[in-house]
Amino acid sequence: MESELNIEEELKKSTTVCEKIVDMINNKEETTNEVNILRDQLININKSFGERYGNKILRNDMDFLLPNFLKTHQIIAELCKNLQLTENLGNNLLYCGLLDECRPYRMLIFVLLLNETANLKNDADLGYCLFREAYLMTDNIYGQLQNTTYSFVLKDYLTRLETSLPNIKTNKLTSEEAMFYNNLSNKIKVFRGMCDAEKQSKEYGISWTLDKKYAQNYVFYKKNKVIGNVGWIAEMEIDKNDIFAVWGADGREKEIVINPKKCKNVTFTNVSNPNTLSFVIEH
Repeated sequence: MESELNIEEELKKSTTVCEKIVDMINNKEETTNEVNILRDQLININKSFGERYGNKILRNDMDFLLPNFLKTHQIIAELCKNLQLTENLGNNLLYCGLLDECRPYRMLIFVLLLNETANLKNDADLGYCLFREAYLMTDNIYGQLQNTTYSFVLKDYLTRLETSLPNIKTNKLTSEEAMFYNNLSNKIKVFRGMCDAEKQSKEYGISWTLDKKYAQNYVFYKKNKVIGNVGWIAEMEIDKNDIFAVWGADGREKEIVINPKKCKNVTFTNVSNPNTLSFVIEH
């Protein structure tokens, strides 16, 4: 009973500190020294109750800090440093904060957890589960990764997972995902809608589809914050065995996940606007 009372008091203290940090950041009133003092207070509160209650306080802190991730990521990193992550805790941290406010940062949160926690980088099973969750429940991954402060190359991480988990397509897919994968032909044609910046970078995203019209929906997808009026539909053939995975919630469209290292002989159809296609094929 005493512990329960103590945790409630510490939650109140933690909430007050987080509110001060967010208020100072948003009003541009913070100084480095003041923020460091508040950060240290949060860390001490989290550590004082150990694993049993500390994770509850951490989730409470993250609810306040995540909506301001680009300004608070250093504090979040300190709170997560050497944290022993489980799938349940990892998912809880990915889903902290209000959905609309934190959805744009989920891949950045995953990369932070990958680099700061004690075990995620060396646990391929856990990494796969949390990476899949972060990937499916966020937007504009290409844009997010431009803002990470860590060394993270998406295609290299997929290669690490493929090496550590050679049976992803037989052991890791849901029943719906497995059914979709098993029904694919040995060689398939896939499509991806992308902005001009992604095409020029040649660092293609990993989500592809069998449906060209569906791919077109993502050329100028609002949440991807596309700049300019030129976009592209990428097209290629790939062997079924070269697919990394098939992902998608039950009853929803399935995404064919492909490591960019496997993308070869890609052609592009220029899309000048969401309603008009100019069929200029590039190799």
